Amino acid sequence: MTIIMPYKILYFHPSNELYGVDRALLRTIVSLDSQIYQPHVAIPNDIQYEGLLTDELRKHNITFQELKLGILRRRYKNVGGMVLFLQRILSSALRMARYCRKHEIKLLYSNSSAVITGGLVAKLTGIPHVWHVHEIITEPAWLNKLIAHILYQSSHIVVTVSNPVKDSLLSAQPQLAQKICVIHNGIDPTPFLHVDKLAVNRLKRSWDNSPDDIIIGMVGRISSWKGQEFLIKAVRSVIEQYPHVHVVLVGSCVPNESWRKNNLQQLIADYHLQNHVHIEDFRMDIPVVLSAFDIFVLPSTRPDPFPTVVLEGMAAGKPVVATRHGGAIEQVKHGKTGLLVSPTDIHEMTTALNQLVAEQSMRQEMGKSGRKRLLELFTVGQYVKNIESLYQSILS
Repeated sequence: MTIIMPYKILYFHPSNELYGVDRALLRTIVSLDSQIYQPHVAIPNDIQYEGLLTDELRKHNITFQELKLGILRRRYKNVGGMVLFLQRILSSALRMARYCRKHEIKLLYSNSSAVITGGLVAKLTGIPHVWHVHEIITEPAWLNKLIAHILYQSSHIVVTVSNPVKDSLLSAQPQLAQKICVIHNGIDPTPFLHVDKLAVNRLKRSWDNSPDDIIIGMVGRISSWKGQEFLIKAVRSVIEQYPHVHVVLVGSCVPNESWRKNNLQQLIADYHLQNHVHIEDFRMDIPVVLSAFDIFVLPSTRPDPFPTVVLEGMAAGKPVVATRHGGAIEQVKHGKTGLLVSPTDIHEMTTALNQLVAEQSMRQEMGKSGRKRLLELFTVGQYVKNIESLYQSILS
């Protein structure tokens, strides 16, 4: 009897959290056929994380290594930082090249264009390398060109999460056309279809919301471009017209950037919205959070490549208001499952929110249509089937 050993795949990942790209990785590796594939994960420890992703990897008995990977971060912008960055690329690549030989890794998989180590490991070992790009780099243009060139030189196949990501890379490096493909992320809709109503009501009460309040909510890291400030400016006049509207922002800052939250709280105070806007730190119970919302908003001011949280909002049956760029334009059907608005026009965002606040039937119909679209196009089963097909095309 011949025993067939599973293919060992080493994933290089840029963070140790549970935001969109982290959950996408987790969904992928726990859904793979374990008789055919065995995942190993390289996780960065160059900054202080809570370890949320590694906690989940432990629960699923997935092998992982924590080390100082070469990952593009703002902290490396100066000369000293660049030297440290290059040192970390080289040292982590040498270490993981030895790891690959020891564990007989058959495929390398970099789960972000910010993770540079995997490309060098591929050069050192000759192991096929898939680079999965979840980012759109709009500025500086030279960085987008550099990344696109590295992707072309150091990967067997480049996967992008959406056509806008693909188009951005091809504009910087047209030769990538011969090795690039789009695979849309998918989610497991089950947790969003069966939510504990008592838990939802408890959460609403913790936000001091009454049953008649309409909750506009977003989930996302507090950052320079996720759009929390843009949303607060837009809802100011919504709340003036509809005092029963409340806004909930769920998400924390990057480690050592708590000043962003402080600035946001100051803006809320300047607009006298303290009784209407609630900031909640990162939560694990996202299905409950989204069920508590009446309207889900993605107000990103820069293109969000393929925001998983929009899919989750659709699975939760919520109408989605999103800025009109990035992956949202492939997720949201304008006028049917939600509304797409300008990422620079606050008045346009305000108008869209006013319309949904005023029309309950529109909210309900768009929510139903969004869930139907999610189930047809963006489930984890469809996603994993496409990923496994890609693996087989390389490994077989």
